[in-house]
Amino acid sequence: MAVIDVYENQAKLGTPASRTSGVHPDMGGQMALVRANANLTNTMVEGGQKLYEQIAIADVMKANNDYNMQMSRLQNELLQNKEENARDNLTKYEEGRKKIINGIMQKGPSTLRGVLGSKAFYNTIERDWTGQRAQMERYTMGEMEKYQDTQLNNQYKLALKDVAVNWHNNDDLDAVMRRGDFMTAARYANYGQEKIAEASNKWKAAVAETAAQAAINSDSSEGWTRGGEILQAYGYLMDPQKRIQYDKIISAREKSNEQIKSFSGLYDKYDGDFEKAAAEYKQLNSGTADIAKGLAFAQGEEGKAWGSNQCANFVKKYIQTAGGDYDITSSLADGTYLNAERKGLTFNDRKQLRDGDIVYWQVDGSKYATSDNPDDVHSDTKAYKGITHVGIYNAKTGKVIQSGEHGVSELALDAAGYHTVGYSHIGGRGMDETDMNKSLQEMQSYFSVQNTRKRMAKDKAFDNFSSEAVRMFESGIPIEEALRQADVFGGTDLKMRSMARGAVSTAYSWAGNVDVFGKRASSGSSGVSTGKGLAVGQKQKLTELLEGGYFNDKEEFADFVLNYGPSKSEYDSLMTTYDNFRKGTGAYKYNWGEIESIVKASTGLKGEYAQMQWIGAKDAGREFIQNYMSKNGVQPSDSEVIQACIDSLTKHTVATYRQPGLLWGTNEYNVEASNADLARAGIKSNGITPIGGGIYKVEMMDGRIFSMSGEDLKNRIG
Repeated sequence: MAVIDVYENQAKLGTPASRTSGVHPDMGGQMALVRANANLTNTMVEGGQKLYEQIAIADVMKANNDYNMQMSRLQNELLQNKEENARDNLTKYEEGRKKIINGIMQKGPSTLRGVLGSKAFYNTIERDWTGQRAQMERYTMGEMEKYQDTQLNNQYKLALKDVAVNWHNNDDLDAVMRRGDFMTAARYANYGQEKIAEASNKWKAAVAETAAQAAINSDSSEGWTRGGEILQAYGYLMDPQKRIQYDKIISAREKSNEQIKSFSGLYDKYDGDFEKAAAEYKQLNSGTADIAKGLAFAQGEEGKAWGSNQCANFVKKYIQTAGGDYDITSSLADGTYLNAERKGLTFNDRKQLRDGDIVYWQVDGSKYATSDNPDDVHSDTKAYKGITHVGIYNAKTGKVIQSGEHGVSELALDAAGYHTVGYSHIGGRGMDETDMNKSLQEMQSYFSVQNTRKRMAKDKAFDNFSSEAVRMFESGIPIEEALRQADVFGGTDLKMRSMARGAVSTAYSWAGNVDVFGKRASSGSSGVSTGKGLAVGQKQKLTELLEGGYFNDKEEFADFVLNYGPSKSEYDSLMTTYDNFRKGTGAYKYNWGEIESIVKASTGLKGEYAQMQWIGAKDAGREFIQNYMSKNGVQPSDSEVIQACIDSLTKHTVATYRQPGLLWGTNEYNVEASNADLARAGIKSNGITPIGGGIYKVEMMDGRIFSMSGEDLKNRIG
């Protein structure tokens, strides 16, 4: 067995390759150890790295949560800013975000400042930032839109306030509309022409409606006329329903104004005497229209500028001047035709055309389409029968007097571009029986209101002078001077002068100084009035006369009372009764409006008949109160008055009468009436008593007594 020399072999390890043998030493153990050590090292490094990453991820997640909470608070804070205050929201949002990030990076753990943590944190928050910024940008833009709308609306409001004051001419309105158009175009410059046009039309409509409403609210003839002009010039801009409403209001008020002028003139002329005024009113309204007078007006306007779109208002003034049927007038050309058509005044045969008739045209180039629907009178795009122009026929020249863009002038019937649609008469001034009765009722109401106002003014003046008379006595002024002051106070009103003298005489008489005729009197030891006082029942009778409407004013009542020689306390009591009666206080303090609604609801009364019945029921209720107080010394409750009013509506037989039969014999008829019917006729509820021979004694509420036949009584009641 060969012996191996280890040293020799080892010595050969370092020899050149050329001298070595092909034998390789076995280094596996050592290399395995190295690899194991290396793997262990790698494992430790990798574990540490993973641990670091886990810590960094947790820190990033915590930082991200903190970031989101702070960003949410910032966002909520900025979302509280509205309109102008939101102008810098986006800038504040970006700046706030930077502060939040810097704060988190500085105060957070070191892992956030390392490459790995920093990169992960920024990657996380950047993913959300794009959406957050876009959301805030949209909000800010939305608030800026609202802000612009608010500013535009504020400008609109200021301009409309100006319109509400300066509505008197079209130039001012046109100027306001132009300013509004400029503001509107600036606001919606980025929205396109369609949006600008839509907003501009709304603005112009608001201007036109504001001007029309202001003119109407002026409550004057000038305002109503101007309102009609506005409708003609700018009505196409308005909401059709509003335009219809305005046109009806203007026409009704103009008609009412003319009527009130007529009533006022008659009231002054006849000093409130309705019967005389009614007679003249009937006479004035029984004739026909004065065409010559109307044409004289129209011809007198030739050459004058009424303004564009005023043709219908020019015709309206002509009809009014001529005394035609005012109900056919309108501020619109096709509206005038429609009204005349409904009155049966329109025609199409030119051969029937008479002096002063109205001519209606379609005009070439009009923006309005022809329509057969009457509702399109107030359309923005259509005209009834296509009518857009109207004028007055002058038979002497064969032409039509009309108000055009270049002023009032005569135009040929078949002028170029003008196509006649039809014609109409203007109607007459005569009223049919129904309209006449309605007008007379309205005139009577007007007279009643004026008389009440006049009486109240005189009552107040008389009260003031009565107090002055007492003051003069207490001041030691001689009665002669006081009577002179009464004459000065009364002036040319002889009745007022007499009443004032009576007040002086009464004041001095009660003081025991003079009698009621102004003569010196010897006063009693008590120094009270020398009047003996009223007889039993006289005060009640005077009260009944007062409630029956016997006296026109307080002076007349006071003078009447003094004739009975009342004591001062009785006189004062009756004057208090007068004041209570007129003012609805004291014993007359009942809520008649509420009582009326309850009575009507309980009895099913409706319509005009209900109102007529209620008037009677109310009078019956007042009679009940009077009788109740006389009997019981206290006033009845509301429920008792209500029941009395309801009971008063029950009809019963109050009288009978006979009439010859149609062929033979006689027929007997009953007169049926309720207490309300009797009260409305001024008859006491128990005031009808048969006295024989078909004749009845009838006692009125004002104390008068008549004898009537059953038939006369029937006619009296209704």
